Amino acid sequence: MSEWKNQEKRVAKRTGGKRQPGSGSGWVHQNDVVDDVYLREMKQTDGKSISIKAEDWEKLRANALHMGRLPMMHLQIGRRRLVVHDEGHECG
Repeated sequence: MSEWKNQEKRVAKRTGGKRQPGSGSGWVHQNDVVDDVYLREMKQTDGKSISIKAEDWEKLRANALHMGRLPMMHLQIGRRRLVVHDEGHECG
């Protein structure tokens, strides 16, 4: 199984969320995992760094707002796992 799929499954299970079928490949389900509070986007790399484009964050934020959720990004850099969210919103 691919690492990105493992990341999505792990986060969905841990948060009680659901994976979005075909996320990233169409306009219906544009982000990876959704739960009662957050719309979550996963990014991962085996390398030493990862970048977050402002455009990607704004797209996630707009999609989350449209769904009545808060945006959250989960980053995996090698074995390090990080979460990014808007300052002022508590993580659930």
